[in-house]
Parts: sequence; structure tokens; C-alpha cells
Amino acid sequence: MNYIYTKIHLHLFRQILDRPLFKRGNATVKKELALHVSVFTHRHGDVFIHKGEVVHALHMVSSGALQQHNGKQLVVGDCSVHSLSLEALQRVLDLFPQWGMEFYRDLQLDLNLDICPETMDDFFDCHTDSTASV
Repeated sequence: MNYIYTKIHLHLFRQILDRPLFKRGNATVKKELALHVSVFTHRHGDVFIHKGEVVHALHMVSSGALQQHNGKQLVVGDCSVHSLSLEALQRVLDLFPQWGMEFYRDLQLDLNLDICPETMDDFFDCHTDSTASV
């Protein structure tokens, strides 16, 4: 990828890349992640996700808020969400397997989401170490 393009993405998404979930990633990991982040804007009252819906991306609210209501995540006010597709995340984890193990541990410890454990285990199974304790 173009050097300038990469620098722009690093600048635009530094708020996301500085979050605890990505803290163990070195500069090269963060550059690779930055190239795959997308931004979406949602309006007040939009349904962000329904209970039981399959999620194909890691979503991080950068401004605004979501509220749980009757099995739905609703947008409160205007909301900006950064998304990283699980497919792109998997490619980055494959490129940096050591960071992948750390990321998976941090994901389990740091996120406050109701994630189906079987789905996450299937997704990250190649990055876990059976001797590591979490």
C-alpha cells in the first residue's frame, strides 16, 4: 500500500488503535489494522444489531452511544462506529501469530459484550495456546 495512504489511515484511526484491545500490537500490526478499518455513521433510533444476529465485524463506538432495548442495540443520538471485518482481522492475526495470541487473551478480558463463546473460539482457535491460561 501507498505510504501516504497508510499514514492517513494511521492518523484517522489512532483513537481506535490506541484502545486497550490493540495495545500490545507493534507499529507494523497497527499499520496493517489501520488499512482495514471502516467508519459508519448511524442516526438516532437506528437499530445497530438485533439479538441473535451474526456479527461479521468487530465494531467499536468512537462517538455517541448504543442502548439495549428489547433484544436490540439502538443508536442514541448520532453515533460513529469503526468496524474491522473479522475476515480482515483474521488476515492480520495470521500475519502476526504471536500478537494474535495476545489479542485473543485481551479480547476475552477487555470487552464487555455478550459474545457467543463457541463462535469466538472457532474464529480464533488457530491463535490460542492450549497451555496458556486466560
